[in-house]
Amino acid sequence: KILMDEYEKESGLFDSIGNIKKSREVYYMLKADYYIGIGRLDSARIYAGKLLQRKDNAKQLLRGYNCMSRILEKEKKYSEALKYAGMYNALNDSTHNIEVSNNFSRMQALYNYNYHERNAIKKTIEARYNKIIYIIVACVGIIIIALTIIFYRRKIKNVENFKKRKARRKLQLIKNISKHELMIIVLLYRLVIIML
Repeated sequence: KILMDEYEKESGLFDSIGNIKKSREVYYMLKADYYIGIGRLDSARIYAGKLLQRKDNAKQLLRGYNCMSRILEKEKKYSEALKYAGMYNALNDSTHNIEVSNNFSRMQALYNYNYHERNAIKKTIEARYNKIIYIIVACVGIIIIALTIIFYRRKIKNVENFKKRKARRKLQLIKNISKHELMIIVLLYRLVIIML
């Protein structure tokens, strides 16, 4: 009881007169069960009555019929208890049939949805696969072009470096040759040119 009182004060689910927010009415059944258990049937009847007020909610009505049937049974009012038990069974059968029908419709809709979803996913995967293939082909093409440019530039650089080294060697040779040797080389060079 202490926990119930604390829940009602601290949860923020109750209004100023003690009614719980919509869709949380199952709490009334718990409270009615508690009061039935401790023998406070008048209090239990109040909470069962709150469940019965929700005519738009079959689950709440079922809970209310069930609680009222048990309360009346405890009060030894068997004919009234039997009346609520009968209403419980009739509504339960009716809601069960509706649930079966709704479940079938929902399953059919889910099947149709899943079928279309699978097809959409398959097409999406195929599109992604094709996109990935295009990206890979484009990347390979870019890599080939980039490598070609890099190798071409290296080749040009190597040729330039070779020419520079050759020129440096010639320059070094020229520096190492004395004037006298230089004159001999120039004369020999001219002689070769004349002979040709």
